[in-house]
Amino acid sequence: MFPIRFSKIKTTRPLRTIEREMEEARAMYQNYLDTTSDNYMAQRGDVKIKDPHTMVGNAYKEIRNYIDAISRVAKKENKAITFEDGRALTRDDEFVSPVMEEKLGKKVLITVVDKNTGDVKRKLVDGYSKAEIPLMKKISNALGELFTGKKQVNIDKDLEI
Repeated sequence: MFPIRFSKIKTTRPLRTIEREMEEARAMYQNYLDTTSDNYMAQRGDVKIKDPHTMVGNAYKEIRNYIDAISRVAKKENKAITFEDGRALTRDDEFVSPVMEEKLGKKVLITVVDKNTGDVKRKLVDGYSKAEIPLMKKISNALGELFTGKKQVNIDKDLEI
């Protein structure tokens, strides 16, 4: 009914062996390990939130809720913004005291990089949730100060706080 044709098999490449497949799988896995990091990071445009699982209280959730608005402001100002746990300042220091680490653990580090000049500005904001001033108001004040260099400037209107 259907004709079956037998053709010669071309063996231009070597046969795949289990050892060769294991070597290729190990190489792909090693490439994966080399190209990825274990730092979980939320990102939207030029705004990054690094290590949210170590941030104080519910700071990550509050910042995440405003990440789109912060990203719009960062794009308008031509800046890159990074939010981190305050302990990122002492991460590579093995001689930091536990008291200092505890104090920094209650803060959120805001890093603003100017894309035009490459200038880096940092500010620590108290992330403790039972403070009288809400965290997003503090972040708005800090970002306004970091953008303009002037005290008591905020971006509440842009963040719709």
